Amino acid sequence: MSKQLTIQDVFVYPIKSTKGIRVERACLGSAGLLFDRQFMVAKADSGRFISQREVTKMALIETSLPQHLFICGDTTVDDFLTVTAPAKEPLMVPLTLPPASSEMRYVGNSGADMPASATRMTSKPEYSDHYVGNSGADMSASGTRITSTPQYLDYGRNEYVGNSGADMPTSTTRITSKPDFDPDGHETRFADAWPFLVANQASLNDLNCRLKEKSSSEIAMNRFRPNVVVVGAEPWEEDSWKVLKVKHGEGGGVELKSVKPCDRCRTTTIVQETGLESEDGEPLATLSEFRSGKVLGWAEKNKSWTYSVFFG
Repeated sequence: MSKQLTIQDVFVYPIKSTKGIRVERACLGSAGLLFDRQFMVAKADSGRFISQREVTKMALIETSLPQHLFICGDTTVDDFLTVTAPAKEPLMVPLTLPPASSEMRYVGNSGADMPASATRMTSKPEYSDHYVGNSGADMSASGTRITSTPQYLDYGRNEYVGNSGADMPTSTTRITSKPDFDPDGHETRFADAWPFLVANQASLNDLNCRLKEKSSSEIAMNRFRPNVVVVGAEPWEEDSWKVLKVKHGEGGGVELKSVKPCDRCRTTTIVQETGLESEDGEPLATLSEFRSGKVLGWAEKNKSWTYSVFFG
């Protein structure tokens, strides 16, 4: 039986692992929300991406975009991604590049089919080496890659990052595919696995009640970095969701397929307001008591989930 829920919050994270932007509205494309995880930070020498898992202070990096871009406006040469961090000068990243840019080059594994113009790197060492990302409003072929294990962004192999210029082959689209959950695969940008993450406010409320019982501090939803937060559901009801229908206007809307529960990493232990890890290992410590694959019975079909913990 269907149940009516309400969208409480929508978040876009233009740069992977940095602070999100709460928006009133956003455009949804084939790879998720427009501008979500559109850019990433990478090491200049290896092209290896950096996240809060390695540099917790990335939580303090903030981004902003012109508001008209969130309502499906096309980017122009006057549009920039603005990046700020404590005690640093703002960094202005152009969203549209001139046709011939000397800054264009690839990073990562140099496969034979990788064009020399596959990415753009904007140098500012004080912001964790380089910002890497694409230009243009059409994000369908941007910041993407194909790998031998396409469901994983970690330890990337044969990865493309960056600009979706005319000289980038369409084969650079990054497809995430886990046959047990999504045999057809979906296009993503720099999200770890899937184009969209939904969280249930009631589940966070229940988790905070459990933390309070243990005399631990309550946590904010930003620890889980969702794109959409819904209210009106029961705690952990999301485990059974198959399809979410988002209504828009009279008869309009979109359907979101629930592919799998989200297993959580140590980023959830980082206090997003300070960039420091929690001393008590929360919320992973508490989640492991009742939200592990073993406790939930999910490890019977997916052995790798035995000690994973799930939220969202």
